[in-house]
Amino acid sequence: MTAYAFPPLDISNWEPTRDTLHYFARVLGRIRQHYAPEQKHWWMGTLYVTPAGLTTSSVPIGGSSIQVTINLHVHRLQIVHSGGMTASVRLAAQSHASFAASVVDALDKMGVSMRFAGERFEGESLLPYHKKSAETYRNALVQVDNVFKQFRAGFREESSPVHVFPHHFDLAVTWFSGRRVPGQDPDNPEYADEQMTFGFVTGDGSIAEPYFYATAYPTPEAYTKQVLPAQAYWFTDGWTGAVLPYDVLVSAENPDRRLLDFLHAAHRAGKKCLEA
Repeated sequence: MTAYAFPPLDISNWEPTRDTLHYFARVLGRIRQHYAPEQKHWWMGTLYVTPAGLTTSSVPIGGSSIQVTINLHVHRLQIVHSGGMTASVRLAAQSHASFAASVVDALDKMGVSMRFAGERFEGESLLPYHKKSAETYRNALVQVDNVFKQFRAGFREESSPVHVFPHHFDLAVTWFSGRRVPGQDPDNPEYADEQMTFGFVTGDGSIAEPYFYATAYPTPEAYTKQVLPAQAYWFTDGWTGAVLPYDVLVSAENPDRRLLDFLHAAHRAGKKCLEA
């Protein structure tokens, strides 16, 4: 198994660019959610990691399709239409409104109608963009995606793809036990399916620095009493789950194995408690 390198992600140095990339991801997510067929757990709005950055994958538009990609090699948002048309929008410091307008204009020229409604897409405040920071994030995301896909390959039960949720900007994969949650409407998969989610966050209101997490639904009473690998810990302030700081991997001798050990340990703990 190849050992991956995880670059430092010091939030104090790249937070402005992180927030800008989060906004770009929300634009892509809105396009995919608008046109893709509805799926459970809001999977119709998720994005996927590519060697270049993030993509919608192929999105059906009537009898044709488009794919929109945030390419962090060339720092452009790229649109490909199944009819052979292509377009791109420069990724650079600009306002929310000007970026959204540029994307709308590019899609309009392809005959694709898309409007971004809401204050988030209409602001005139500047979106900072530092190319090196964006490239570092891409490198980290690719490595995390690689390891998460190895982890997911061991599931025998149903699982989600490894994908990125634009609203929280976390890369995640969800495992399902196959059991239903007592007392929940069986026709509502968001609440009816017993599950665990494993993810990577670049920092948020709960934990400022980048981290990995594992949660179980419904949260078992004994979940936080299970043993975790060194430097991982249980978090219970607002949500409950296992946490491994991303920085642990930066200096680890075998970071991919370290991450896999955490994911497997959290998964074993959750399965044990959910089955009890």
